[in-house]
Amino acid sequence: MKGSLVIAAAAAAGLIAGAASAVLVPYGVGYVRTTELGPWRTADIIGVTEADPYTRAWVARHGIWALPRSEAMYLSANVDSEGRRLDAACTYLIIGADLPARWWSLTAYRDDFWMDNAIDRYSVMALSAPHESGQWRVRFSPEENGAGEGWLPSDGRPGSINLSLRLYDPDPEIVDDSTVISAPTIERESCQ
Repeated sequence: MKGSLVIAAAAAAGLIAGAASAVLVPYGVGYVRTTELGPWRTADIIGVTEADPYTRAWVARHGIWALPRSEAMYLSANVDSEGRRLDAACTYLIIGADLPARWWSLTAYRDDFWMDNAIDRYSVMALSAPHESGQWRVRFSPEENGAGEGWLPSDGRPGSINLSLRLYDPDPEIVDDSTVISAPTIERESCQ
């Protein structure tokens, strides 16, 4: 009788731990190793076929349709260069050097979805961001100011947002070592 209770308790504990891990890991942010690049971070394991089941679950939740690193690298920011949480009611100037990839895009998200805006523009791409002296500039703000930067419109509503920078067909050097990327700065200029 005593042995049966021990086995039943162990089985129950195993079921609870397994169910908790199946639910918590895909939604957790600390499970997958990331590389910090100023305000940006990149998950080093996205798109790797050798990933364990928990990593695959995390990627399915946070990096849906993720391509292998040799095809695309994903950088994400939810803070500015000063470490303050990004807020759609604020205006930011994002300045970056030419990126080591064939093509890139910058997109803003709220609650894992594109951010609605008045002109239905959801990203700024390499070809549409004005370049000057090897640098590009994008203003993320509720209103366009026409100051020679690319404009990524926000909805202007207060609340946390996330910026995603995708590097397509990245140079092999950064695929092997993402720490060599010269990541863009995100400077907060004002808030409503």
